[in-house]
Amino acid sequence: RIAFVARDSSENNVKLWVRSLNAETAIPLKGTDDASFPFWSHDGEYLAFFANGKLKKILSTGGPVLTICDASQGRSGDWNRDDIIVFTPDYDGPLYMVPAAGGEANQLTQLDSTQNEFTHRYATFLPDNDHYLFFNRKESNSGGEKDAICISSISNPTVKHLLFAKSNPVYANGQLLFMRDDILMTQQ
Repeated sequence: RIAFVARDSSENNVKLWVRSLNAETAIPLKGTDDASFPFWSHDGEYLAFFANGKLKKILSTGGPVLTICDASQGRSGDWNRDDIIVFTPDYDGPLYMVPAAGGEANQLTQLDSTQNEFTHRYATFLPDNDHYLFFNRKESNSGGEKDAICISSISNPTVKHLLFAKSNPVYANGQLLFMRDDILMTQQ
């Protein structure tokens, strides 16, 4: 299945939709008005998303929407097998973590003002369930040549620069995937 955000023409609002890859039509999920930046739970049972200043979740088959925590202008997240979510609650800030069951979010990363860091976004967990990659935008919301992909972990929030790139990282089958100058790159 795939999940995406789209306008519901019958209600004239944006919401979360799910479509099975073998189906021709997508189904809107009730209660997900104004959804943005959706991401799956580790087992595919839930979808998390941002709406109305909150990080929320819903069963991928529909049901009640549950609020996880505050996220004034959420930008991205990832959900590991230990039911921990690492996310960006605002467009210009560091990464936070919160239990998927809900609660108080705790800051994970610190923006380095000496490096003009603007935001940490697009966290993606590695297979050990502790380390995660993320995009480190520098200088402004439009980015610059010093934007980078970094690595950190829940157990040790020290941030290490991996490589310069102006894209979010994706980890799959032992490969780091990212974009550089409109070219899909991979690195082991």
